[in-house]
Amino acid sequence: AAEQQWSRNNAPQVHLRTQMGDDHILLTVRDNGTGLNLPTDEEKVFGLFKRAHVEPPGSGIALYSIRKTLERYGGDIQVDSVLGEWTEFQISFPKLPLVNVKEDA
Repeated sequence: AAEQQWSRNNAPQVHLRTQMGDDHILLTVRDNGTGLNLPTDEEKVFGLFKRAHVEPPGSGIALYSIRKTLERYGGDIQVDSVLGEWTEFQISFPKLPLVNVKEDA
């Protein structure tokens, strides 16, 4: 069953990429997993207590929480995928001003 979880019998791969914009930082995470059927699964991916896949087990809270937290702070998360090939998440973090924190001596 583990071989079926990954496309084309390839070993699992995760690729990370970052890009700096004027007002945001973009993190892209892409894997070679089973992919998603976005016309039917996209709403499930970010829905509370919803899941696009039966395996691996989960509660359907993580991606919902991530999206809500990012939106609260001016960020965003998007998904793109090809069923049976790959899935890619693009996570945009707003650039926030640095805060100088003084430690008590």
